[in-house]
Amino acid sequence: MSTRSWIEPTPHEVPEAILNACERDLLLAQILVGRGWADPERIRAFLDPILYDPTPPESLPDLEKASALLVDLVGRGGKVLIWGDFDVDGQTATALLYDGLTGLGAQAVYHVPHRQHDGHGIRRDRLQELLDQHQPDLLLTCDTGITEYEAVEDAQMRGIPVIVTDHHNLGDRLPKAKAVINPKRLAQSDPEHPLISLPGVGVAYKLMQHVYASLNRSREVSRMLDLVALGIVADVAAQVNDTRFLLQIG
Repeated sequence: MSTRSWIEPTPHEVPEAILNACERDLLLAQILVGRGWADPERIRAFLDPILYDPTPPESLPDLEKASALLVDLVGRGGKVLIWGDFDVDGQTATALLYDGLTGLGAQAVYHVPHRQHDGHGIRRDRLQELLDQHQPDLLLTCDTGITEYEAVEDAQMRGIPVIVTDHHNLGDRLPKAKAVINPKRLAQSDPEHPLISLPGVGVAYKLMQHVYASLNRSREVSRMLDLVALGIVADVAAQVNDTRFLLQIG
């Protein structure tokens, strides 16, 4: 006979206000209390996206600067080279930016590196080939670029401005791009900022939100939310704050 004894989990005490916020679902309320949730209003917004107040895109460092560059590009019918990444987050971010910018009248070409032949990041030799081939007016990265110092400098030495959008950990310095949009930059001043968990496609969406709003076409940007939801799930992004909100409405 086994002498092993079982320790049953201790049920959490659930305040009435939190139980009401969970629409009297005791199991759900106990789970949330067990995870440290104590504010009924935050719980309601967590469960119902209609009650959540999304964070403005311009909260991301350099986003307004990047948006202005893209609005200018759209206005003169310029060409952008979008450099993505091969995972689902990178591919959905690439598709979103391509769809968003061509939908506004910009010329756009894109490159998604091959997983085995290229790996992550920006291969400098391949970048030079694409710049020669397409002669873009701007280089825009998504889900990559935050530590690609040499590649960014290579493009800008040729007179091609660079916008980096990424969500990976920062290096010892930022690349010398015209704009560097990365939610990890927010952690330096606010470790609990609601945008920190955004994946690459979430960052790309926030940028397109601002560009479309600048051109008085905000209603059109929601068509891209299916790509955002796919990228969030595939990248296993923490489903909290704006990341969860975008997933829910996508």
